Amino acid sequence: MHTYNKKFYQEYGLKVTEDIVREPISDAAQEAYDHTHYLIFSGTGTKADIPVLKDYIRQYPDVPAFKNHLSGLYNQLGMKVESKRLAIEIINIHPDYKFGRISLANICIEDGSLDMAKKMLGEPRNITAFYSGAEIFHYSDFMAYHSVTGMYEMEIGNRDAAEKNLEILIDYDPDHGATEILASHIIKRSFQSTQKRMKADKVIKIEVDSFPTYTPAQTDIPPKLNHEELEAFYLYSEKELPKEIMGDIMQLPRETLIADLEAILEDGIRRFDYFQEQIFDDFNESEQSFMVHAAYFLGALEAKESLNTLLNVFRQGEEFHEYWFADYFEGYFEEPLFLIAKNQPEALKNYTLEPNQYHAPRTMALETLVQIALHSPDRCEKIVKYIKEICDYHFARPDDKGIIDTDFLTDLAGVPTPLRDVSLLDYARQIDERNWLGYMVFGDLEEIRRETNLPPEAADLKPMPLDIYEFYNGKYIERRDQYKKFEDIEKRMNSKVTRYMTDIVIDRISRRVPQPNYSYREDYPPEHSRQEYQEPVVNIAPKIGRNDPCPCGSGKKYKKCCLKKAS
Repeated sequence: MHTYNKKFYQEYGLKVTEDIVREPISDAAQEAYDHTHYLIFSGTGTKADIPVLKDYIRQYPDVPAFKNHLSGLYNQLGMKVESKRLAIEIINIHPDYKFGRISLANICIEDGSLDMAKKMLGEPRNITAFYSGAEIFHYSDFMAYHSVTGMYEMEIGNRDAAEKNLEILIDYDPDHGATEILASHIIKRSFQSTQKRMKADKVIKIEVDSFPTYTPAQTDIPPKLNHEELEAFYLYSEKELPKEIMGDIMQLPRETLIADLEAILEDGIRRFDYFQEQIFDDFNESEQSFMVHAAYFLGALEAKESLNTLLNVFRQGEEFHEYWFADYFEGYFEEPLFLIAKNQPEALKNYTLEPNQYHAPRTMALETLVQIALHSPDRCEKIVKYIKEICDYHFARPDDKGIIDTDFLTDLAGVPTPLRDVSLLDYARQIDERNWLGYMVFGDLEEIRRETNLPPEAADLKPMPLDIYEFYNGKYIERRDQYKKFEDIEKRMNSKVTRYMTDIVIDRISRRVPQPNYSYREDYPPEHSRQEYQEPVVNIAPKIGRNDPCPCGSGKKYKKCCLKKAS
């Protein structure tokens, strides 16, 4: 009589036990098994151990585990042909030894022999069919089968089935090595597939060389302010500024308040060298969030007269933006820019055409134009005219290294979708024909065309803060309608599978160490550890760039997802 996990049975209808379910072996065989198991799974086995394992196979011909260990040692030593040949021999000599079929399937997946792997795993691919007639499964068999089956599903492009196998493993034992190896395989293959598509993409990435185009003299002296209340901007991060201070500042005289806020924005430009090189080894949010505070208050005041001052911040180039705002630029400046520039769309258009501008603020100016059209439909025709002028400007200067930037142009090609303006599709086509359209953001041209012809979605319109407090507490975001087309993505991002894979990525980013490749073993001896997969070494994925898609499968850029979370 075996005990089994009752909760898991209620969820999946499968009885999984940690009791020993195989016939016991002799003490001598057990001692030999312990020896070979240590050699293989400690990674200390060498070619000198091959005769030792062969001798055990001769002594215990009815214990297939010794042959399985020798196959594993061959594989570990790079003797792939010998490893596979022996694995095939095992299932011929021991047809009822299901673990041999799992091991062979694993080898076949590794060398790309997917037809044979499919044959080993059987049809349908579920553990009750694989262990036909079994009513209860030992957890080592259960974990190994679902791990290898999930890897096979991933290899044939069936990610949903792969993730279903992973979900089962997570629910039984998220800490087991088999769970992590399947998650790692899904992550690795997803990343490689995305890289392959990116390499096949016809776009040749072009980046503008950005640098400061507004260059006031540098200083180490802070600005002299009219209102001492604003000194708080240099003491608190945007998460820490007391609510009562916000109210007090908003009551100050508008003219002198705006002058101070503009001076604080300029301070980040004029003392950039001071902060970057002389004072802080690490960025101190409490003392260096002053520009964010200033932007929030200018936005709350709808200070249209401050647009050029804000654009001067935008004009500082990539190095400046990376230092002050890193990946949070959009979150800091999207709403202030809209509220300041909503009645000055031509100024935004002109800014997007200035040479040597970093693509992030250029894209924000473009997206603000779209939001102006969505918030004020009566101005949509004018905005569409500006979008076409931006396109024509680029088309007339295809070799201008100061203006042509494929990240910006990809965003430009996507503008027809939120505006639902089919007259812009021809401009998107021309961007695509010039090989400037990157598929990773909006999909290909056909996807842009399809989305543009769909009915408008209220969620395209982004709500804005109603007062200074909403800039800080983010309540306005809750007023945004949900994207119907993103509901499935949201469910996926909140799934236990995605969270588990994200945790793996973050953990490995944090530790920066090689991760184990795992092999499969059966349930000898009784004192076995639950952590059964212990061989070296498979990396989670190739080196990941900040702007590459995140390997956790979220669809976001790496810098916007797991790298940000790990940081």
